[in-house]
Amino acid sequence: MLMIFAFAFLYPIFPARSTPLTSPSDPFYILDLLYHMALPLITIVLVSFSASAYIVKYFVVGILREDFIAAKTAMGLPKKRIVYSHALRNAGPPIITGIALGLASSFGGSIIIEEVFDWPGMGKLYYDAISVNDLPLIIGLTYFFTVIFVITIFVADIIYAFLDPRVKVG
Repeated sequence: MLMIFAFAFLYPIFPARSTPLTSPSDPFYILDLLYHMALPLITIVLVSFSASAYIVKYFVVGILREDFIAAKTAMGLPKKRIVYSHALRNAGPPIITGIALGLASSFGGSIIIEEVFDWPGMGKLYYDAISVNDLPLIIGLTYFFTVIFVITIFVADIIYAFLDPRVKVG
């Protein structure tokens, strides 16, 4: 709501509604669609980026306090190499898991985003199904979002196995 107020009314850069008014047969429909999608997309990215940035900072700061980092510093390795080669490599697996959880939960956040910006997507369909108590649709969409969540976590675990040498794939 704040994004709509700021960027559609205070500073009219983007439209308040996300549904384009041009016909799909219009040659400029794609540009109009992208223009109407900008504000909801910026909102989703800002929300998920802030959480991801905090997760990365938290884990990297924790790794930088470890004894092996102090040993690498005492060996005279450059700070940049220590951070990129050692700290990020060790902090990578939990960061990947956190980002995967954030990505999977962004589907739940898209329900609110799509309703606020009046975007005709699955989130709005889910919201409308809840408001009229359409139980088969609620169950089907809940199942679909759960499958997406499980697949995302599964892919994150596979990536985790490749990044962390202590985890054996098998």
